[in-house]
This record gives sequence, structure tokens and C-alpha cells, in this order.
Amino acid sequence: MERTAMKKTTAVIPIVLICIVMMIVCRDVWKYSAGAESVIADKQLFRLLSAMFLHGSLIHMASNMIMLFCTAYVFMEFYSVPRFYAVYLFSGLLGGFLACLVRYALHSDVVSVGASGACMGILGADLAAVIKN
Repeated sequence: MERTAMKKTTAVIPIVLICIVMMIVCRDVWKYSAGAESVIADKQLFRLLSAMFLHGSLIHMASNMIMLFCTAYVFMEFYSVPRFYAVYLFSGLLGGFLACLVRYALHSDVVSVGASGACMGILGADLAAVIKN
């Protein structure tokens, strides 16, 4: 892979820093998480965004950030940094919203945190780019 892709993967650094700051500031992670009742019924949509940057533990955050770095490396071979942020945010918000809809329909009180939906969106874009090219 090109050397420029490695340089562009520094786009992941702001996401990592936001996650670290959120973990320090939001000691009560579950207070800002995306629960189905709070997002759907109470229309607190900000929770979809905050949940993308919150993690349940350091191991959870580390595994998401390692996956994000690895998938960003491939992503930067095909796309730009602004597109990376757009795909990350869109897939994270959509994944969180769909998870909330399912939990709301099942009357589940489980809440979610983490960047797994956003990471899967980047991985999906990687897969599409590799298949297309």
C-alpha cells in the first residue's frame, strides 16, 4: 500500500482522542449511552452521537480503535479523509439508530455504547472499494 495511506490514517487520531476524553469526563458511561427508550420515546437523539464515542471499558475502546486504525488504512487507499469522517459518522449513527429500533420493538432495556457500528461501516466501504477495484 502507498505511504500516503499511512499518513492519512492520522485522521483516526481525533476519534481516538474524543473517545479518551469522553471516557475521562463521562464517568457514568450509561448516563449518556443510547438506550431505546431514551432515544426513541424521549427523542434524545444526541445519545446516538455520544454513544459512538463512549466505551464500556478500556479493552472495549482499545479493540474498537485498533479495528478502526486497520480499516482506515485500507479506506485511505481509495477515499479521502472527509469521506472517512462522513462514512464513520453516518454508519455509526445509522447503526445505533437501527439497534435502538430493534431494542424498542423488543421492549428491551439494554443500552449500547461503542464505535462498532461506525467501524463496520468503514469495513463495509473497504470491502466495496476492494470488490469494485
